[in-house]
Amino acid sequence: MDANTIALKLVLDAVAEPTEIGTVMDRLRLQKAIYLIQASGVNLGYSYSWYVRGPYSTNLTKDYYRLSDELRSSASEVEQYNLSPGLNTGLAKAKDILNKPSGVGLGVPNWYELLASIHYLMTYSRLDFGKMKELLSAEKPHLRDFIDVGYNRLRQCGYLS
Repeated sequence: MDANTIALKLVLDAVAEPTEIGTVMDRLRLQKAIYLIQASGVNLGYSYSWYVRGPYSTNLTKDYYRLSDELRSSASEVEQYNLSPGLNTGLAKAKDILNKPSGVGLGVPNWYELLASIHYLMTYSRLDFGKMKELLSAEKPHLRDFIDVGYNRLRQCGYLS
């Protein structure tokens, strides 16, 4: 395994995110989880651009397919590696945001999509709350009713000021 693949596996394990990529929703969940993990201060080197389902990284896609192939084809060598203790604060912050509150009527992949989309639009596209809400409501009607909840959660967890 190369360093990127090992780091990806270790970080996913640290926040208890599955590595499965068998379905579109698995891949959506993983894309948005890594986006949020990076937003928490754990830089894995993935850059993102806006795509149909929110922030998307082509390089991450390549790495999680490589990870899946390597985990299927051989015993994992990841156990001999450890993450830097300096990542603990960012990983704790990531675990907090990835923990979907009870009562939110979205599945985990869509919850992550909501959070990552709000964060990306407000941080990188520099939209204010009103413009972000208008854009998400138009482009992602399945998330419309949860925008306020997602925005408040991001603020509560320190992802937005």
